[in-house]
This record gives sequence, C-alpha cells and structure tokens, in this order.
Amino acid sequence: MNDAPLLGKLLFPHSGYRADIPLRNNMLMLVGDGDDWDPSDNSEIISGSLGKTTQIAALPTPQVAPYGLELNDGTVLMFAGLPPSCGPSHYFHSNSLWRCSPPQPSFRYFPQDNLWQAEPSISIPYTRGYSWQTGNSGLASQWARNDALVRKNGEVAWIEGGEVFDSGIKTPQVSVLKQWKPDAKNPNEKQATPLRKARTQSTLIELDDGRLAVMGGDAQLERVALEKECLDCPDEFVSIGPFQAETSTEVLNESNAANPVWQDGPVANYGGGRALKLANGRVFKLSLIGVFDEQGYRAEIADAGLTHWEIAPPFPLAPALIRNVSVVGNRVIILADKIQTIVWDDDSKSWLIWKNWPKGAGLQSNGFDPRAPISITSLANKKRVIVRYFDTFEIVNLPKE
Repeated sequence: MNDAPLLGKLLFPHSGYRADIPLRNNMLMLVGDGDDWDPSDNSEIISGSLGKTTQIAALPTPQVAPYGLELNDGTVLMFAGLPPSCGPSHYFHSNSLWRCSPPQPSFRYFPQDNLWQAEPSISIPYTRGYSWQTGNSGLASQWARNDALVRKNGEVAWIEGGEVFDSGIKTPQVSVLKQWKPDAKNPNEKQATPLRKARTQSTLIELDDGRLAVMGGDAQLERVALEKECLDCPDEFVSIGPFQAETSTEVLNESNAANPVWQDGPVANYGGGRALKLANGRVFKLSLIGVFDEQGYRAEIADAGLTHWEIAPPFPLAPALIRNVSVVGNRVIILADKIQTIVWDDDSKSWLIWKNWPKGAGLQSNGFDPRAPISITSLANKKRVIVRYFDTFEIVNLPKE
C-alpha cells in the first residue's frame, strides 16, 4: 500500500458539513451545498484509492441540506432537502402560514448511467442533526440528520415526526419509524411504527443482530393516555410537554412482523447526544453537558447488544468547540477548535490526542477558512482517510500512536 499523502483539488467548493455521502469502494460523493439562499447542484466523487475527483451529473433540483444514503445496489438516494431561500432556520422559525413547503422531491442516482431519476415513491421531510455547538439557529442546523439508514436487508429506515418547533408543549406529538424497500416491483413506504416518545435530533442505529434502536436527542418526556382530542394519533399513548435531553433508548421488536413494537432499552447515563456505531458493534454516544457548548461534552459507550451503558473517562481538552465527528474502525475522531484532534479509542478504552493532525486542525471551518478540515471519511483498511476541506482534499494515514 502506498502510504504517501495524496493531495487534490475539488472541482467545486463544498463549504458545509452536509454534503458528504460515503460510498463503498473507497469513494466519497459530494452533492450540492452552497448557501441556504442559492444552493448548488454541483456534484462530484472523490476516489480514495486514486486520489482523483470525477464530476457527475448535477442534482436535478438544487436543494438546501438534502441527505443522501448509498443503497445496497450501489445507487444513491437523496431526500429531505429544502427549497432554495428556505434554510433550516427559516423553515423552523417561520410562521406556519409562511413556512416553505418541504419535502422536496427525492432523487436516485444510478452510477452506471451517470443519471439522477426522480423517486416519487418516497417522501421524507427535513429534520436537523444533533447540534455540537449552540448559540444561534444557523449553528444548530448545520449538521446532518442521524436518524436515517439503510438496513442489512436493503430497506431504508428513518424517524419522522416529533419536531420541537412544530407546535407548543401542550400539543400531543408522535414520532414514527418509516421504512421503504427500494428493490420492490412497486416500491412504497411501509406502515409506520409509532415510537414510545416523540423525539427530535435522535440517532437511529441497526445493531449487529439486526434490531433497530433509537437513542439520544431530545424528547417529550411525558406519556399520556390517548384523549378524544387526538383520536387520529396512531397509538394509545402520546407524548406531551417540553422537549428535553432524553436518556431513554428504544429497541424495535419485530418478532411479529405484522405488528412490530418499540420496547424500552437501557437508560443512558446522560441525556441527549448523538450516537455512532463502531466497527466492533459497540455504540459511542457524545452529549453536551448542559444546554450550551461552553459547559463542555461527555461520552458513554453501550455494548454491542445494547444491554447497558458505561461512562467514558472525562472529555479531554476542555473547553473545546466540536466541529465534526466521524468513525474510523473502533475510533471516534473529533475535529474541534484546537490544533489537537480528539480521539476515542475503543480498543484501549481511552482518549488519544493527535497534535497538528490533520493539516489545518483548529482553523475556523465551515467555509470561513479554506484551510480548515471539514470532514474525515474512513477508507476500507481503517488506517487511511479522506480529509475534506472547502475546495481541496487529502488522503492520508492516521497517526500511528
């Protein structure tokens, strides 16, 4: 294997955290981006093996913050984008009468034909990812959602409903799991499965044994019996009250395929947060200590069977503002506003500090300084990664320590 760094220039600038779609075969797709008023439709693919970029067909409809997943057949599904001039801040905070009207069309990319096609059989509304930084609505919306995935059986699964800005705290809400089978002769969404609580900014994970689990984010903590004012709610219980950092987890029991139900999983030590599944099947969850990022972060880890949570050692280098988080094998790599990159190493159950790695660590990211690293994507051997910048990229080895 060639260990030398490979440096390259992107064909188009991609400033935000939401453009990256990891693909098989050591590739990274970058779709669209640009600002919320005039989003770009420019798309390209980085080859992590060759260190080269290839322009692909532009997304047919420019969208703000769409989300993408590679399906099991190698095609790519893009969904849940917002229309131009309707960024997340406008979408969530506008009066309902003036709110822009997502969801935007879903599209599917066929690489063998370099072609995007509309996918009318699936329609998913926009939602935000968990916020690593707080302070304004723009910051709170810049990270991609973490509640959608492709299951081992090829179905796309996502959580819908229960958005904190959609209604007042006295309004009952319900979150549901939805699934879509792309390879069916007549693809369509399956019947929704209500969660036990309404959630937002949560994480959906498929465990190694095939079960789906949801955790983290915020939830309406109170569950009340269904009342006549909500006769069309899809469960006999609904959530109510303010959204707060949630410690509960839910695991989907599909033993009765005709009537799957969510059941309580182990209670986490810390509320809120975003979870990431490691190569060993264990689940790492990183949360804000309080409401604001100035109070710092804390982490915990669940076993692969999701039977219990263990508290990780204190987060190093506090205070720090997290910029982005990614998984490489059994390591969680955290880019922050420091020249040091913070790493959780699950093999040694300890934190590592990598100083001056990657190049530009600690510089202001999200387009303010083109030298700042925006994202890190793992390659197949888990020892080499793609580091993406505003308009360049590099393919480098992880530090050996």
